[in-house]
Amino acid sequence: MLLEYEGEPEDFPKGIYEDETELDEAVDYLQELIGIQNDRALFNYGKSRIDDFWGVTLEELYSEALEIKRREEDVEELFFRRETRKSQDTWFKL
Repeated sequence: MLLEYEGEPEDFPKGIYEDETELDEAVDYLQELIGIQNDRALFNYGKSRIDDFWGVTLEELYSEALEIKRREEDVEELFFRRETRKSQDTWFKL
C-alpha cells in the first residue's frame, strides 16, 4: 500500500527494478514526485535492496522516499529554530 499517495496507483510504473539503470529512473521519478533533495540516499537504499533481494519495487522506494522527505523537513525545522534563536539572541544583546 502506498502511504500518503493522493493519485491513482496505476500512475506508478509497475514492476520490480533489478538493475541500476532502472533504479536510477525510478529515483528520478520519485524525486520529481515528492521533491526530496537527497536522491543519493534513496538510490543507495534501492541498490542495497537489489543486492540483498534481487530487486526493489516502486512502492518500497516510495515509502523510503517519504521517510527521507520527513527527515529532510525535520532538519530544516531544526535549522530554522537555531537561526531564529540566534537572531533573537543578537536582538537581546543590542
